[in-house]
Amino acid sequence: MVPKVVVIGIDGCTFNLLNPLMNSGRLSTFERIIREGCKGYMESCIPVSSIPAWQCYSTGREPSKLGFYGFFKAFIEENKVKVRPVNSYDVEGKEIWDYLGEFRYKSCVIDMPGTYPARKIRGVMLSNPMIGDNWVYPTSLKESIKQLGYRDPVPHEKGTKRYFEDLMEVIWSRFEAARYLLRKEKPDFLHLTIFYIEVVHHNAWGNRNLLLNFYEMIDSGIGKILEIAESMNEDVTIIVMSDHGHTELKDIFYINEFLRIKGYLKVKSLLLPRIMHKIGLNAKLLQHIAGKLGVLSAARRVIPNRMRELIPDERGHLPGPREITERINVRESHAFSIDGMQVYLLRKDDDLREILIKELKDVKHPIAGDRVMEVYRKEEAYSEYDENTPDILINPNEGYWISRDVRMDKRLWSYLDTPSDRKWLGTHSRNGIFIAYGRHIKRSSLDVRIYDFAPTVLHMFNIPIPNDMDGRVLKDIFKDDSEYAKRPLAHARSEKPKIKKKIAKLKADGKV
Repeated sequence: MVPKVVVIGIDGCTFNLLNPLMNSGRLSTFERIIREGCKGYMESCIPVSSIPAWQCYSTGREPSKLGFYGFFKAFIEENKVKVRPVNSYDVEGKEIWDYLGEFRYKSCVIDMPGTYPARKIRGVMLSNPMIGDNWVYPTSLKESIKQLGYRDPVPHEKGTKRYFEDLMEVIWSRFEAARYLLRKEKPDFLHLTIFYIEVVHHNAWGNRNLLLNFYEMIDSGIGKILEIAESMNEDVTIIVMSDHGHTELKDIFYINEFLRIKGYLKVKSLLLPRIMHKIGLNAKLLQHIAGKLGVLSAARRVIPNRMRELIPDERGHLPGPREITERINVRESHAFSIDGMQVYLLRKDDDLREILIKELKDVKHPIAGDRVMEVYRKEEAYSEYDENTPDILINPNEGYWISRDVRMDKRLWSYLDTPSDRKWLGTHSRNGIFIAYGRHIKRSSLDVRIYDFAPTVLHMFNIPIPNDMDGRVLKDIFKDDSEYAKRPLAHARSEKPKIKKKIAKLKADGKV
């Protein structure tokens, strides 16, 4: 009887958006599964970021047990801050599909952030082709999946009609892949992430008609998956969830500029990016030229990452965390942030940390008067931590975003003086969505945490739940006469020793 569980993750989805859109009468699948199933708010992790949130979902563990706190993994070597993108081998813990594979269940995982390179599982893993060539496991499926239109977005001008049309095509290709794999592979577990809707949230928040068009497509896609899954197994359970929520953006606070002004962070100017910015050469222009010449894909393969990371954007800033790592003066600095929502101290000093926490807590928007962020010591944010855990964790308050950029102009706010220059209209919020639907699910409401999904899925497959998972089994979502409600919880010993041994082997093999 397959498949048994289908999880559809809608990146950044929130009931604050979904409920008004359902009033249109055009989201019939959402209306049905909410009406006949269980729904509630889903509390995300700290920090509120797609990575590590998706891995918190797939492992049932806090970021401190995963070993990363954003899209980049940071470490300090030889008086230099180094970073690299998080990859699928960085997860310090098994994911849902790893446990299922050990019990000979088959899984299909589609487009979840952090799954590149696609690694070997019992089943199929599709990652993001934008990052590199190793996005399909097994590789024998690559051509079949590409023929379904599975690709990365074309670099159109953000916010244009063609830009959103292209995103719609990309999102629909993920549903095509899910339907294809359901029929071909007949998995016991399928996970599909609709990641690029997050890009739409950021760039079109408040545009009700556009958002409704996207969600009508998503509604149709979920409906088709549900139809296939139910025809294959009447016991199938559908879970629709998000990694976090979304809300209207009020303003962006530049935390590294704040640290620079306060004297905690010393940065240096880099000659090559400064010259390129002065003569008008930037990443956007070069990408446009390469696209026009039809050599964009080739350029991504041929040009070394190190060189690309020194090409500035239109503002003269380096891409991603290179804005910090290439410019930070480690010997003269005390603190820095890689992804905006965590602060590392270069020298462990409890008194310094307490002063900095107070200063960050006291930050208010100069016009609205709002406090901008919640600030946590690492021992407050997590049940476990070590020397590599950020010393300070940050959760932006509703409507605010924390940026890592260093402006070098003593401006701490993005939109205070130039609201017309907004590059984002929406930003993350901590509460996402949770919907469960199926023959075993009772009509009810229940608020959950992102850590609860992995233990709940394992329980449904009658797999013992490791004691070091931070989530709980959501037995309250099941009907009283369901086998899932009646089944006693089974626990297993912590996987931590095995995990550490596996990580050591991966490092020895050069895979990490």
